Amino acid sequence: MTTIYLYTYTGDPKVVDKSSYLSGSPESRSCALTQPCDIEQPSVILAYSAADARAFNYAYIPEFGRYYNIIGRETDSAGQLHISLQSDPLYTWAADVSSWPLMISRSAQPPQGQSTYTRDPLLPLAADREVNTYKFDDENNPFNVSDLAVTDYNFVLNVAGRETS
Repeated sequence: MTTIYLYTYTGDPKVVDKSSYLSGSPESRSCALTQPCDIEQPSVILAYSAADARAFNYAYIPEFGRYYNIIGRETDSAGQLHISLQSDPLYTWAADVSSWPLMISRSAQPPQGQSTYTRDPLLPLAADREVNTYKFDDENNPFNVSDLAVTDYNFVLNVAGRETS
């Protein structure tokens, strides 16, 4: 058996330090890990109660040393609650993330239909823009431009900056 600590989280999931948004004391429970068990997205089984199915949305598994968002709940006829979890790397490594000398300004995987650009007033940006387009020839070309039926996409890294004198 493994111990799991169940919490109620009321804040924004993108916050690094979630401690001030965890309501009350964690509830410690014994649970069984499903087999096979993935440390990033584990699934656990514990004795069912109606309160468990509604009250908790966040968890910590000391055996893995990680915090998790509860992303799914199912009950079975044996009176057990199956909880699906998704690793929360921000809070799991909050001390390390907070000590990094950088600013995280956008998500690499935005919600569907949204831009990857997130306006951040702390990130100094200018609207001046110069776009250069270069056509690659088919002979000395690392990109797929001759077969448009291929669904693999090619990406070019854009580097932005300003020339200083």
